[in-house]
Amino acid sequence: MSKPGVGPNQLFVLPVGAFSHSPLFLSALSYATLARRPKRVVGGAPFGALLLSPPPGGTCKRHGLGGHMVNLVQIGMGGMGETWLKTVLASSEAHYCAFVEVNDEVARTQVAKYKLDGDHVYRTLPEALRALACEGKQVDGVLIITPPRFHKEQSIQALEAGLPVLSEKPLADTIEAARDIVEMAERTGKLHMVAQNYRYSQPVQTLRATLGELGKVGAVCVQFFKGPHFGGFREEMPYPLIVDMSIHHFDMMRYLLDADLVSLKGYSWNPEWSWYKGDASATLGLRLESRQFGPVYASYTASWCSRGSETPWNGNWRFECENGVINLVDDMVRVQEPGTEPRLIEPVPLAH
Repeated sequence: MSKPGVGPNQLFVLPVGAFSHSPLFLSALSYATLARRPKRVVGGAPFGALLLSPPPGGTCKRHGLGGHMVNLVQIGMGGMGETWLKTVLASSEAHYCAFVEVNDEVARTQVAKYKLDGDHVYRTLPEALRALACEGKQVDGVLIITPPRFHKEQSIQALEAGLPVLSEKPLADTIEAARDIVEMAERTGKLHMVAQNYRYSQPVQTLRATLGELGKVGAVCVQFFKGPHFGGFREEMPYPLIVDMSIHHFDMMRYLLDADLVSLKGYSWNPEWSWYKGDASATLGLRLESRQFGPVYASYTASWCSRGSETPWNGNWRFECENGVINLVDDMVRVQEPGTEPRLIEPVPLAH
């Protein structure tokens, strides 16, 4: 990682627990929910889970899953916010009571397109909560679908208001902001979740069900190559690949291996042909401690400005196991034992 006073492609070695301003460390902390997994900051879950965190000494009530619909305020209606609009509007567990959007044109477009209540679109979360309180409307949770630099302020506003949060990844844009969010979640006793959807895809679920079939896992190799042109804030970020994309793959590592990060090292750089302002390529080495397999070593090579031979969004994975190899290539899982041909694994059915 490059930083002031250090040239590009500089190698960093970062033990978890060491304080660092490195975006690589921030990304690792975000996916691992600060490695120590504080009780009130967790990975993604259904809308109903927003209400499953009881007050100290209290009990859980499963709203949205047999109880009342979860009433949500969504911050951010454009970009990825549109994906969330479609998801919530199609949900049987949740519905909207208000929106927060600073771009009037985006707000007007989405209100018309999805037939939303234009009278309940506000410019800030405090404004929305005051208006809803005056109307006597209940709010059960807040969705934060904004660029990472806004996550701290908006998360803390929601938590201080006594509301649980489901936020887009990453947790925040700096390590200091990430720690502040965690501290506020612990102080208020309210749940803060970071959405991580890749772990719930059929290829990843199939891979997870297969791991262990060939004994212990010793090493993992992950490759990811894409060349998307997003425009907007991602193309202005200092480390767009690591902070905004690789975080999915780091979360997959933790989920698939039931592991926490122990240490990592890596390089990042920006090729001459890149259309990103910040580093869009990286190669990393990670050491994880798996509760199922013990120590596991992972290599990760990725680019967000690749010019061809792209991988799936999940990436391609190879697990070196005690009794063979397990591969996820082009979203298909195959197992190969010594002296045999690769065997395709039938995709597992997804729960609904």
